[in-house]
Amino acid sequence: MINIIHKEDCCGCSACVQVCPIKCISFESDIEGFLYPHVDHNVCINCGLCERVCPVLNQREPIAPVSVLASINSDEQVRSVSTSGGIYSLLAEKVIVAGGIVFGAKFNQKWEVVHSYVNTHEELQLFRGSKYSQSLMSDNYTVVKEFLKKGYPVLFSGVPCQIAGLKNFLRKDYENLITVDTICHGVPSPLVWAHFLTEYCRSHDIDVNALKKVNFRDKTHGWEKYHFLIKDLHQHCFSECFTQTDYAKAFLDNISIRPSCSKCPAKSGKSGSDITLGDFWGINHILSHFNDNHGVGLVIINTQKGKKLFDRITSHSVEVKLEDAIKYNPSYTTSSELHQKRDVFFSQIQKGKTVHQSLVKVYHVSLYKKVLNKIVRLTSN
Repeated sequence: MINIIHKEDCCGCSACVQVCPIKCISFESDIEGFLYPHVDHNVCINCGLCERVCPVLNQREPIAPVSVLASINSDEQVRSVSTSGGIYSLLAEKVIVAGGIVFGAKFNQKWEVVHSYVNTHEELQLFRGSKYSQSLMSDNYTVVKEFLKKGYPVLFSGVPCQIAGLKNFLRKDYENLITVDTICHGVPSPLVWAHFLTEYCRSHDIDVNALKKVNFRDKTHGWEKYHFLIKDLHQHCFSECFTQTDYAKAFLDNISIRPSCSKCPAKSGKSGSDITLGDFWGINHILSHFNDNHGVGLVIINTQKGKKLFDRITSHSVEVKLEDAIKYNPSYTTSSELHQKRDVFFSQIQKGKTVHQSLVKVYHVSLYKKVLNKIVRLTSN
């Protein structure tokens, strides 16, 4: 049976929960807001399926991509509402045209990030744009399997550990399945996201229950200076540079991400995905003429199946070397090191402190330490 002793050994993909034949495994949230499997030992039959589908216990080998490209969607309207180059939409549209099903992450009515599926062009907009919170997978792996067995073309997108979890859950290859993962820095806590959104709305005098839109990566000010944006039903709109928000600071400083992100089991193509997508950071150093500050996608094609689908879309693409692309996108190969005061942050959250107050505690340096550090600098010169 699955037995999580160290929290960094569980990525929360939910494969173990969904594969259990007698449903004796459930997800329970810890004090940080992350879900972990809990086994009912009185019911468990020790079949071992949960262990065989775990992407941490059963990791694939890194793979060499078929090709690597800088790519943009020629439809400017779609690219403008996409996080980077708008390539995901092109891939998903081809699957829908073929009568298929597309799975991805969206906001629910509570602005929680959840996995779901759509089968129309109109609904695709729900999946566009990055959503920086670990998504709730629910029973989506099971639903994917049902669609595949019925012969539907299926495109499933998620972070690498979710793709690895799905692949292990299915336990066989399906020709009608295309998997797309993203270059992932780490998945932030849903609890921290809920706290931050409530606090942000309160500070801007917006009723969180009247929210109409949330966008982590609004490109009104350009792709390279993306903004966090919220809008309510009364068309009140607030926007600020995302990296300046408390939520971004906690995320990018590896304070609010899941412990397993420090030893990700699915880097360098180990997820088994057909295509990997991400922002092509560093494009100015490689193809400067390609960057118009509207978003450039990094496309890493991992399999011939992925290449076959990509070749069917119409995009403006240029092939590049993998080593050039990942030089400025280290998250493709490297896990994020957890902040040394991460526990301090979550202890403050548990005490009822705001995200901002909790970060202040993390970054606080005592007067004694400031003086000591200054003395060290002076004596070392």
